[in-house]
Amino acid sequence: MPSFVVGVDVGGTKIKAGAVGVGPDGVSRRVVAGRHIATPRAAPPAFYDAIAALVAAVRAEAQAIGRILPVVAVAHPGRFLADGSLARGTTPNLGAAPGQFDGVRPAQELARRIGIDGFAENDAIAQMRFGLDALLRDAT
Repeated sequence: MPSFVVGVDVGGTKIKAGAVGVGPDGVSRRVVAGRHIATPRAAPPAFYDAIAALVAAVRAEAQAIGRILPVVAVAHPGRFLADGSLARGTTPNLGAAPGQFDGVRPAQELARRIGIDGFAENDAIAQMRFGLDALLRDAT
């Protein structure tokens, strides 16, 4: 039975979530389920409620195909501090008012709502890490 992990990309206009197949070597293979929503212009509680609902829908769709691993990975705008919180003033495109996401810990917000471990990273850094990983795996 194949295994899948759910990844989320939080953008300024839309949020995308997908279930990605994971091979025995831990390398992602392909997206088997995916959905997106418009990025809510809301305070953090409603914002993360919407993401949790999106993740739940993707998990439910992918469970028909295989085993869902109990983790969600999130690429999120903002500067992350060492404790996982968002630095002040680094998420100007999120929320209904300036500063609403200052100090918020995205991974904890989602983990509390969906009941599984969450990992969050700055979206640009996550993309660079993925690209570097793919580059290093390419023998050519």
